[in-house]
Amino acid sequence: MIEGLRDFLKRLEGRGELIRIRKEVDPRFEVAALIRDIQQRRNQPVLFERVKGSTLPIVSNTCGSYASVSAALGVEPRDLSRIWAERLTHAAALPSAEAWAFALCRTWCWRWMGRGSASPRPSSESFLP
Repeated sequence: MIEGLRDFLKRLEGRGELIRIRKEVDPRFEVAALIRDIQQRRNQPVLFERVKGSTLPIVSNTCGSYASVSAALGVEPRDLSRIWAERLTHAAALPSAEAWAFALCRTWCWRWMGRGSASPRPSSESFLP
């Protein structure tokens, strides 16, 4: 059972599904451009460890695939649609960790970012390991 976001990220990293960006990134336009590029190329969860002007990291695309959503909910990918429908019906009765995973998967962070940038879009290739 997943206990929270840190636990979920450890699980993704253990499965080789988490991309870690260790270089400092600018949150204004660079992060959004990199997220878009990573989603188009690999569609994997990404963790930006060093964000300019912040002590907090940024994580994105944690629910960008059936595999990630299945991992968050602790189910097999082949059972995801059925279990998702069941849990939608019974969402109020979920234990706290499952409620967290459910909420995480319904949240699509950073969709609104990355529009209107005057600077060229950076490629994720220079940031990826």
